[in-house]
Amino acid sequence: MFHSPASARTRLTSALALAAAAFATLLPASPAAAAPRSADLVVGLTADRSEAGPDGATVVVDVALRNIGGTKASAGALKLALPAGATFRYGELPDGWTCDVAASACSFGDVAAGTAAPTLSLAVVLPAGTHGQTATIAVTAETPSRESSKTNNTAAVSVSYIVQPDLAFEWRPESSDVSYLGGMGARAFVQAFATNIGTAAAPGVRFRFTPPAAATVDPGQDWTCDTSAPAWTCTNGRTLGAGESAYLNLTIAMPAGTVGDTVTMSGSVSTTATERSLSNNSGQTSFRYVVPRPADVMVTSVSAVPSYQVKANEEFDLHVELDNAGGSPAENVKVRVPLPPTVRVVSLHPESADWTCTTAERAVECARDSAYDVAQLYNRLRMRLVAVAGTPDGPLDFTATVATTSPEENTGNNSAQGGTVYFAEGTMSGHAWLDNDRDGQRDAGEPSAYGKVGKIEFVLEGTEPTWDVPRGYVDESGVYSTRLKPGRYVANVYLMDGIPYEFTTPDAGDDATDSDVVGSVGGYYNRGWSAVVEVTDAGDTVVDIGLAPVA
Repeated sequence: MFHSPASARTRLTSALALAAAAFATLLPASPAAAAPRSADLVVGLTADRSEAGPDGATVVVDVALRNIGGTKASAGALKLALPAGATFRYGELPDGWTCDVAASACSFGDVAAGTAAPTLSLAVVLPAGTHGQTATIAVTAETPSRESSKTNNTAAVSVSYIVQPDLAFEWRPESSDVSYLGGMGARAFVQAFATNIGTAAAPGVRFRFTPPAAATVDPGQDWTCDTSAPAWTCTNGRTLGAGESAYLNLTIAMPAGTVGDTVTMSGSVSTTATERSLSNNSGQTSFRYVVPRPADVMVTSVSAVPSYQVKANEEFDLHVELDNAGGSPAENVKVRVPLPPTVRVVSLHPESADWTCTTAERAVECARDSAYDVAQLYNRLRMRLVAVAGTPDGPLDFTATVATTSPEENTGNNSAQGGTVYFAEGTMSGHAWLDNDRDGQRDAGEPSAYGKVGKIEFVLEGTEPTWDVPRGYVDESGVYSTRLKPGRYVANVYLMDGIPYEFTTPDAGDDATDSDVVGSVGGYYNRGWSAVVEVTDAGDTVVDIGLAPVA
């Protein structure tokens, strides 16, 4: 058959058109015509803690809510799943958020595609729990909108209950430089400190120390330490509650060493209970050998007992406190305390056998028989003294001075002064009797003048009586005695009103039994007076009073 060329072209064009149409059906639709992706809420949850104690805890959780989908999520909300007994609370909510505590839910509203709601912070209060228990806090996002996925709508955090002690050890050195000479100057002062940072009590707390070779220790009070083994142990039977601390002050005495060398000491703390961690139970401290400061002997105080008043022939103690406050021993130490002319030594009592005290040239001198190291005990010299009559009334001071042949860091503290107060005092006394035979003498059998003499005033020479002058009164036996400061006095004797007696003749015969009232005046105030008499320190001046019947 024959076909014309036009017919062939027509058939080819039709076939190409059909093929193009078929290929077009296989092509994807244009972007403008594609349907948008659904909403997709994603929750993120973080907590400020992962552990709780036996009493529970308050856990602050931050909730992040995002929409990573292609359309908005309407009425975005959160549902909280809390452990049994837990509650939550909130403070000031970010814009857009509302919370219903009773329903354990919070609402935000629409969350546009590709946006996030403000972070929401909630405080979840966990109840008490036991060790090893786990509390889980979960938050789930909800929306009535269609979501492309809900596998990312929930997030959770877990909190573990830890009910164990956890002792943390720490060295707190106060002074770690020690003298290369050894001795008392080679002492370091450190504190071993332990804190229970756990959540349960730590019973049977024990310190353990591994000291440098040949070191010794003076532990603080309230601890019992066993230093018989190379490793020292110290206990005090205490239980350390959660959050509580304990410390032990140690004085470490080091042997002699080499300047510049450093030695270390290990320490640790333990408890009879199982701890949460042992990584913080130990530590080290170090001591460095240095050239010490020079000696510095000093008189720290001079004091008397009693400090307020001593009288003639009364014994008192004088204490001289000493110290070597430097860094090196002091050689040939001597102390000297000059004595006032009226003070005598009764006995000397140094509190250490290293001291020898003697009296020479109106002074007490004490010398140390061995080198005076730093910070030594028994640094008191006690001397018993007595002040004799005639000591000046008022302060009775003593100055102690210490010296050494060793170089001193400071000599301004080598002397100190202290003492007591001397109270000079005498007495005026006498008998008041009824001289019934009027012979001026106190005869055997003559009665006392008790009830006849009202008062006796002791007036200093050249002065007038005042309301506060010293007074004396006659007792039933007819005797009076009044303490007076030394001086020249007149005794004014007042008789009771209306009695039929007058003052008898004075100075008649034996002075020991006569009357010493040399003048008198009658009237309403029937008064007599003595001559001027001297009252001396520790002395007794006698003024007798004789009364004779009125003729």
